[in-house]
Amino acid sequence: MMKALATTLLITLQFTAASCWAATQPTALATEPATEQSKAQTTCDAANQQGIASIATNDLDSAEAAFKSCLEVMPKHTMSTLGLAEVAFRQGKQDESRALIRAAAAADPGSAYAQASLGRLLASEGNYSEAEAALQQAVALDSQLVGPRMDLASLYATALRKPVEAIKVYESVIATHPEHAGAHYALGIVRIRNGQLAEARAPLERAASLEPANPLPLVALARVSAQSGDLKLAHEQVGKALEIDPNYADAIELRGDINMAQGDRAKALADFSTAAEKATANPVLRVKIGMLQQGAGKDSEAIAAYEEALKIDPRMATALNNLAWIGAEQGKDLDLALSRAQQAIEIAPANPDFHDTLGWVYRARGELAEAERTLVAASMMNGANADVHYHLGLVLRDQGKNDDAVRALQKSIELNPKHQGAQATLKDLGISPTR
Repeated sequence: MMKALATTLLITLQFTAASCWAATQPTALATEPATEQSKAQTTCDAANQQGIASIATNDLDSAEAAFKSCLEVMPKHTMSTLGLAEVAFRQGKQDESRALIRAAAAADPGSAYAQASLGRLLASEGNYSEAEAALQQAVALDSQLVGPRMDLASLYATALRKPVEAIKVYESVIATHPEHAGAHYALGIVRIRNGQLAEARAPLERAASLEPANPLPLVALARVSAQSGDLKLAHEQVGKALEIDPNYADAIELRGDINMAQGDRAKALADFSTAAEKATANPVLRVKIGMLQQGAGKDSEAIAAYEEALKIDPRMATALNNLAWIGAEQGKDLDLALSRAQQAIEIAPANPDFHDTLGWVYRARGELAEAERTLVAASMMNGANADVHYHLGLVLRDQGKNDDAVRALQKSIELNPKHQGAQATLKDLGISPTR
């Protein structure tokens, strides 16, 4: 079964699953006679199983009592210690949970489960190198366990940014557990992120077949199809995902992206708006709504969407940039527009479009020399498009620097032969547009 598929690639504070606890490994009590040791083990195993069952029904008080009863007869029982850590975590006692995990790992360094829990704990704390070592140790102790390998692969895929290593580990899980849908799904996601679109299809299709009631593999397949240029297939795949879960915001947003790519702005706006109602903490959706409204000339609606995005994430650079642009175009609140444009650049200094906006704000403020300086710098950045050169040409023309303006406008047309603004401005300057 696909477990925690939605968070397969997230490093979260997860503890040993009930299925792992069931494989309790006895801790020897060398000072006790064999018969007493056997009795203690039997008592502890029964209590531990009771704790697992209580965890499964979220009866935390019963689970805590069961695990503690085991530890009364076997104080160093690893799995019951980890069970108490799980109880503490679910009760919101994070410090206690962490302490119990560390105690279990220190007392029983040969336990794969203890090392796996320690690895997840370290990852949640941002100690990624130590987490990697602990998870590797867990895998070395028991190479057949799925959890530590999935966690290690997740760590490679995300925090450590080692996609090749992540792929190898996910493939090792699939080799021993070919029905593990989560491993197939995660492998497909890593291949997508690694630019291997063709190779991502097979594991995602396998995940979809193993978990036909789960929309995530279908959404991932739709992304592969969209990025490969097959928008029709992408639309079909995301549609199937929404048949499974009509309220899945990510799928609705993706359908909006596909509609946008197909030129249906009205349907895209409807999808983004619906998704935003469901995903109230997603600032990107508000930016997408704002961009569609801005493109339709509905500045008031665009401003509202961008400001909503900034309420969620004050460092949403695109929202800051686009609000600054609207301010410059309207000639209103130019101090605020300047501040927003500068903030956007502080967040994403390598984006030439943001420098372009700053130059446009300076122009609106009448600071033409500063506008020229900013736009010249923007025009020299990687990714500078035709609009940047066009705006530079206008600022140069505004200062009477017509020869320089012509060169900037011709560069704009070179990058975009159909740029109407550059063509019209050259014509006004008495120059025939040339590429």
